[in-house]
Amino acid sequence: MKKDLNERQKKFVEALFDSDVRGNFTLAAKKAGYSENTDGVEVADAIDDTYILEQAARYLKRSTPKAVIELISLLENPPPNSENIRKVAGDILDRAGIVKKDALDITVQAPTGIVILPAKREE
Repeated sequence: MKKDLNERQKKFVEALFDSDVRGNFTLAAKKAGYSENTDGVEVADAIDDTYILEQAARYLKRSTPKAVIELISLLENPPPNSENIRKVAGDILDRAGIVKKDALDITVQAPTGIVILPAKREE
């Protein structure tokens, strides 16, 4: 069962995605108000993963417009290293739920039904 977070834990999860913390557990713990001696990994371990994953999804959602703009910019003016930028932007869009559709539509239209025959007699 998902346990509610206290205020410092909420601040810790939010701080993980700040541009000056960039996922560093120790810096996030300090920014959230934990003491200098507190191990950021222990703080993270005490938090249900669901909270961190939800925050990651929100972060990706906020990054989606940047990824779209970057892809359009690459399409209009491709620089020499555009393949790497395109892959990163595409990965962000995939993780945000905007994915390309790779589906095959296989439809078989048989003019007649299927007939099942009995086993062949051996002589």
